[in-house]
Amino acid sequence: MPEIDASAAGTGTGAIPAAGGVVVPSLAGTSPRRYRRRLANLRNVRTALADVVDALEAGTRDPSVARAIVYTLATMVAVFREEREARVATVIEERLARLEAAAGPVSTGRPAP
Repeated sequence: MPEIDASAAGTGTGAIPAAGGVVVPSLAGTSPRRYRRRLANLRNVRTALADVVDALEAGTRDPSVARAIVYTLATMVAVFREEREARVATVIEERLARLEAAAGPVSTGRPAP
């Protein structure tokens, strides 16, 4: 088993002993680019929701923060559904207009006023 580099461990250099006794550099003190989740559709929102639930179950997410995230995700779901319903309604209206135009004038059986 390799030895832990005692000169780096615990001296504030950011080295952390890893499994197997190997010293690896820490990310502490660095500013890595923060990962931003792209929530562009329901599938992405569903995945984000699953991640929040997993983090809650693992105990790595504060429940009050998770509650706020879930509320935001639920709001996004409602917005996506409204957008989808509006698109469907538009398609139906367009199809109906084409059918009515193709059918021509419809007789009601009554004389025109």
